[in-house]
Amino acid sequence: MRKFLLLIAASTMLLSCSSGWKQVPDKLEKLVNKVELKAESFTSADWDSIKEEYSDLMDTFNDNIRKYTSAETKRVRRASGKFNGLVLRNGIRNAGSILNDIIDSAPDYLDGLGEALDRTGDSALDAIDYLEDDIDTIGEGLEDLGDDLEDIAERVGDKAEKFLERIGDLF
Repeated sequence: MRKFLLLIAASTMLLSCSSGWKQVPDKLEKLVNKVELKAESFTSADWDSIKEEYSDLMDTFNDNIRKYTSAETKRVRRASGKFNGLVLRNGIRNAGSILNDIIDSAPDYLDGLGEALDRTGDSALDAIDYLEDDIDTIGEGLEDLGDDLEDIAERVGDKAEKFLERIGDLF
């Protein structure tokens, strides 16, 4: 009797593991919905966990891609595109938040700079020179960020264009 129960348990485990790939479209769509609803409140650790879960689902999908119907494949690819768009949007939002923090801290920063310069006896002209250097550095950082965002947008556009070309080649 014990051997029989072990055999049933083992069979059940094998069947559940072997059919786990069937759940990928549903699980991925649920994950994307969760990200869409809660992305703004995610911590860095939350994002790491979400990205790992996404990666595991996509690995399972890619390992079993020939087993899916065309409708299931379409669902997974659509959800994957939406997920990556949400990740990108969150990254841009975080960059904007960092810039806002820098701008918000500027008055305090300048007060501290002025105090330090007053103590060292530097002249007002020297203080302006220091300030100009800091403003230039911030400006360069903003330009670099703008360039990076343009590069990201261009790469996304290029990949989308190549993807659409591949789809066109299939038909």
